[in-house]
Amino acid sequence: MPIVFNLLLVLAAAQGRPIEAAGAVPGSEYLVTMPLGDLVPRTEERGGTQETDWLPPGASFDRAPRMVIVERIAGAADEGAPLRFVQGLATCLRPCPGQAIAPIDGTPFQGRPAARVTVDMPATAVFSGLPSRTYALAVAGERALHVVIVLLRGPRSAADERFAQDVLRSVILCTPTSR
Repeated sequence: MPIVFNLLLVLAAAQGRPIEAAGAVPGSEYLVTMPLGDLVPRTEERGGTQETDWLPPGASFDRAPRMVIVERIAGAADEGAPLRFVQGLATCLRPCPGQAIAPIDGTPFQGRPAARVTVDMPATAVFSGLPSRTYALAVAGERALHVVIVLLRGPRSAADERFAQDVLRSVILCTPTSR
């Protein structure tokens, strides 16, 4: 996939309960979200960016019909970072004919600066040959930019849309000053 999402995961489920990312230490900040069913995590860290991609078993990043990507970008917590991230994502996708980008929503998330965008892409060879819908939420934490992306590829069902909305509704940002 020509667009590489540098993202971090911070979720997982132990018997239906969300847990923090492996390696999270007291005083750090991280995201938690709902359990992701049969999706399997792949985590990597590059510099100050930690990313986890949740994919169906055996699926590749380029062909997964359903995927959740969670990212933590250390040091990118300024107030404008969420808007810049989702604008950059939308700009990367804009050259594709037939795409539809919803207006960016800058509503704060848990009192923190945030931005959200939804992008619909037609079936193109550039993006696996399948139509897709991407939901992105970027939130400025106290020390890092946190991003959750839900990507649906191929024909979408009502269950797929519920899954995406449930993931996004379940996100919680935990910071050192969270109560």
